[in-house]
Amino acid sequence: MLALSPDPLLLGWALATLKTSSSIDIERGPETVFDFIIHVDSPAKTFRGYGPIPAVERTEVVGGGPLVEGALCRITSSDGSAAERLITVIDRPTRHAYKLQGRFRAPISYLVKSGAGEWRFAPIGGGTRVVWEFAFELTGLWAWPMAYLLMTLTFRRAMRDCLVLTKQCLEEPLPQPAGQH
Repeated sequence: MLALSPDPLLLGWALATLKTSSSIDIERGPETVFDFIIHVDSPAKTFRGYGPIPAVERTEVVGGGPLVEGALCRITSSDGSAAERLITVIDRPTRHAYKLQGRFRAPISYLVKSGAGEWRFAPIGGGTRVVWEFAFELTGLWAWPMAYLLMTLTFRRAMRDCLVLTKQCLEEPLPQPAGQH
């Protein structure tokens, strides 16, 4: 009988990466939801952080210009840290992905080197199901237990809160022009 054992290098890589996700259904079409989420001003409106996870205060495209694949964005957080987000995929209206790296503050900097996010948008009924996945590259295998606790208790909550705020922003009734009711 042939027994297979996991490759220690592959196992080490898997343990040095931590993934989490959140999803929500929004009563707007995929194009509308996609355009709102990838807009450069949206993270400051919707990502409020949670616990040691800082809120996003500002996002700007480095050098100006539109948000396109290959664009580099600078994210300024409420704790004074700055990160860079490299846009890797913009496939309107189905998928958006990016890599995040920067100067994280403690305690996150002790545990996380970088991250990668992916947003997927799928039509459901008259709305859109949004799935946001995030993978953290850890500073080492030793960081996994603490990172698991920190990220599942705080970052996942920050993701969920962000999606709820996104839903609220998009589903608020549109203002009526003056004189119409």
